[in-house]
Amino acid sequence: MDPDFTLTSRTRLINEIIGSEMQAELATNDIILYPPEVSEAYNRNTRIPVKVYKTAVLVNSFVAYITRLSLNDVLSPLNIPKEILLGLTTTHEVLPLIRDQYGIYLTTEDIVLELLADNDNTITAAAGSFGFIGTYDFNKPIILRTLNEYLYQVDGLYLAITPGSISV
Repeated sequence: MDPDFTLTSRTRLINEIIGSEMQAELATNDIILYPPEVSEAYNRNTRIPVKVYKTAVLVNSFVAYITRLSLNDVLSPLNIPKEILLGLTTTHEVLPLIRDQYGIYLTTEDIVLELLADNDNTITAAAGSFGFIGTYDFNKPIILRTLNEYLYQVDGLYLAITPGSISV
């Protein structure tokens, strides 16, 4: 099942833990997630210690192994134009625009706070993100496919190339 990107990565993970039904009453207990750690165990890229409390009493402690997704893999298919950054100063300012226009709920917990001018229009997943790793570069050309040609967007302009018209 595909992730529900309309939820925060923290909420998605807690919902998965509750949905696992590994313990009764998980939905009514306090689930505390500890910082993610890089891992290669169980074909997953992340290890997250978890503690479950019921009325301030520890009732369970375990480790969740998950696969955090690459920002590039999630955002590239959306063809987000660099122009979305116009008038913005920091990486956190673009997050509500991505949520509202593209349905991907990235939070300040997911993305490192940086000045866009200092990082060449790139967002980077925070080490503490429960859902994402890697980076996404808004400077990449956007490739759109039409029925008979490819459109490349460069600096806001489109360049059309008909397949077979260029040989290497």
